[in-house]
Amino acid sequence: MDNKNTGYPHSGTGKFLFHDALENEDENEYKEVDHDHGFFKQYQVTVYAFPFIFGTTGNVILLIIIICNKDMRTVQIMYILNLAIRDIIF
Repeated sequence: MDNKNTGYPHSGTGKFLFHDALENEDENEYKEVDHDHGFFKQYQVTVYAFPFIFGTTGNVILLIIIICNKDMRTVQIMYILNLAIRDIIF
């Protein structure tokens, strides 16, 4: 199966087809190469969990500090507070 939208041909089996014009005289010949993505799949939850946990924790701490400290209620800080709330929601 040749995926012409992305320019990366693939066989539909998770294996990519690479054009090998140097070794093969036929310019339309592709060879199938299997990529091992097991390492990323094994640690995918951990890789995504760290930024999520630290980002959410930091935004909640910022929210608590601004709400408790009335001296920090300036226009610029309210803008940062709105960004923190938006990060928590989305």
